[in-house]
Amino acid sequence: MTTPGPCPSEQQIAAFADGSLPPAEREAIGRHVDQCEACFDLLATIGVQATAPRPPVDDGLRAAVMGAQTRPRGMRRFLPALSAAAAILVAVVWWRTPAHVSPAPHPGAAAPAVETARSTGTGSGVVVEEPRDGDTVEGQPLVRWQGPREAASYEVQLTTVSGDVILKRQVQGAERQIRLDVAGHQGEVCYLLIAAYLPEGRRVSSNVVKVTIRR
Repeated sequence: MTTPGPCPSEQQIAAFADGSLPPAEREAIGRHVDQCEACFDLLATIGVQATAPRPPVDDGLRAAVMGAQTRPRGMRRFLPALSAAAAILVAVVWWRTPAHVSPAPHPGAAAPAVETARSTGTGSGVVVEEPRDGDTVEGQPLVRWQGPREAASYEVQLTTVSGDVILKRQVQGAERQIRLDVAGHQGEVCYLLIAAYLPEGRRVSSNVVKVTIRR
């Protein structure tokens, strides 16, 4: 991938991910993300964070925000500032909380792989083997991957550059491959992501693979 001009801000990438941008700006950022590795990785990370369970909000913070509603009338002029501060604190908790914290290994045991999603697949518990990043596919391409043996199920998802989900399939944890029907999406550039659902509600995402559907 190359870097086509200045990168959008993180706020613009986040707005692109949730579909809140105007059509013209959304299209421009989509073209940029399609060619910029750094912005592609950021968009993939935001997508993974959006599907992860949100961390609990501290009881003290919740009490402070709720208690502001019962303050004397003279304090009401400060409510917008309090609400903004609370929103910032919640955002900080959300972005700084890791998606998953693995238990400490026993002495002498090998350190577990970090359960994160990266476009290269390095350190991920799920690795897409086929198709490869940059491949062109057609018809009913075979999707093949490696993942944790304890996975209860896998979710295979194909999205467009603009973030629209065009295919989503669930398979049993024993499966490691599936064929996707991409007919009707000819000419589209898409991103393939596979998530493993593990015991105790854990979720591990694969590397993100960019493919083009042949016209």
